[in-house]
Amino acid sequence: MTTRQRNLAVLIAIGVLAVVGGYFGGGSPPAPHPMDAVPDGAFLVVSVDLGKLRSAGVLDELGLLNQRGRDDVTAACGFDPLDRAREFVIAAPEEGEPGEFGVAVTVDLDRDQVLDCAKKVLSARGGNPTVHEEDGFSIVEDTSLGVARPRIAVRTGAPLFVGHGPWLRAMMHAYDRQGPRAAATSAHVRLRKELDGDHAAISATASLPASLREKLRADVEGGQKQGGPTFSAILQVSEAAIALHVAGDAGGADGVHAIAQCETAQACVTLRDFIARKQTALEKDWGVKLIGMATLLEAMHLETRGAELELDLAAPASEIARVANRAWTFTATSPPPLADAGTAPLRRADETIVAGDR
Repeated sequence: MTTRQRNLAVLIAIGVLAVVGGYFGGGSPPAPHPMDAVPDGAFLVVSVDLGKLRSAGVLDELGLLNQRGRDDVTAACGFDPLDRAREFVIAAPEEGEPGEFGVAVTVDLDRDQVLDCAKKVLSARGGNPTVHEEDGFSIVEDTSLGVARPRIAVRTGAPLFVGHGPWLRAMMHAYDRQGPRAAATSAHVRLRKELDGDHAAISATASLPASLREKLRADVEGGQKQGGPTFSAILQVSEAAIALHVAGDAGGADGVHAIAQCETAQACVTLRDFIARKQTALEKDWGVKLIGMATLLEAMHLETRGAELELDLAAPASEIARVANRAWTFTATSPPPLADAGTAPLRRADETIVAGDR
């Protein structure tokens, strides 16, 4: 990894994990809601309430408290910043550069401590940190990383922003009401309300306009305009959302609830049947049993209501997190297992999600 690549990784880590490290001051006003920083034109919005996850023990099960990569930040800054994070939102634009996104973190911030921490860590990694003022925010960035370098914007009493380019400014302007926010009628607001996302530990919503889905079709099919029924059904999903609730949320039950809006009722039926077949096959797979996912799959319930597909999984949030962490570790470190003679295949010939899908 080159010095610039290391500095880029460090700056992102500081923004998402480390530079959220302001101390909570007694008598401070309530932190603003991070959804206030979601601009119009976002296609993906993910919100995470670290306080809920931490209190329910979910962060430990997810392995997100692993110290690797944060020790040098803690040594330079004098505190472990993740312990001081409260809530953040990640938003990605429909248009823009591949992989572009922005982060808004809601904490009570000590501006000088944040800037000092960022500069110390970047300098230790051979970077060239600079600070300047823009739109009422102090902006810290590593000028050794080039034009597309990420930036951190901090202002006392406001969320901390991480991103780069026009999308970062769009999030800052949305928060300050100098630019358009996600409208009350947008898919993100409607879906969050349906899933009680404001009380969820984790929620994610996606708005998938036809132009975006056609782009996906072209990428997968190599420009062809014909695909199998399952792939066609997936491309008819115009909106989707998922939420994880933990004990103590409104409703008081752990579990996952997800919904998908299809263009037609038949598309949702096709998608439901495909997921159900995969569910049955995975329950018999030895690798799935090994990581403890089979029990969760058995508890998963699918249902269609017209052009809407619903998925419910009632299970302890800590168990869901534990299995998710095992699955991530297992798939990241192991080759795909071979199915034995008594195991149902994971993919049938008519379920391949490519242009030839039938």
